[in-house]
Amino acid sequence: MSYLKTEPDGANKSKTVYIYSNDIYLCVVKEYKDIIHLSIKRHDLAPVHNWQHLQQIKNDICGEEREGVELYPAMGRIVDTANLYHLWVLRKGRIDLGFKERAVLQNNISSRPKSSCDLRSS
Repeated sequence: MSYLKTEPDGANKSKTVYIYSNDIYLCVVKEYKDIIHLSIKRHDLAPVHNWQHLQQIKNDICGEEREGVELYPAMGRIVDTANLYHLWVLRKGRIDLGFKERAVLQNNISSRPKSSCDLRSS
């Protein structure tokens, strides 16, 4: 992901959002005290759920050792207005949830050859 621009937050003019982009995705970043919110969508507005792409976007913007979650909320808190995906990334520390050790197949994102879809090409 490449940094594109900074602009005022449409919902809260006292905050700033940072916008990143590559040939597939646009990511709007909002920073809070303990959390960084990544709002991710495809330029063509198609649905996304390529875990490796979302992981690479998180790594590019927040760092490889930062942990984040995608929340599947209670029905009363759902916000579903577009094919827009939200990652909530901790500024520091780890989330006490999930696997404790790494296990990766040989054809993971770090060992694949670069392609036009590879996020590292931006």
